[in-house]
Amino acid sequence: MAADTHSSTTEPASSDMKAHVRNYEGFTKVVKYGAIIVFVIAMAVVFIIAN
Repeated sequence: MAADTHSSTTEPASSDMKAHVRNYEGFTKVVKYGAIIVFVIAMAVVFIIAN
């Protein structure tokens, strides 16, 4: 099988790529912590409704 030689993996990271990676990391943090917060709130609502 031939090696994948996509230019973004073989050339040094440009400033655009660095900005993209930084934004993507920020987005994944927001999604991760947002999901945790939503889960905690949902469990609190279920607890309140059950009692």
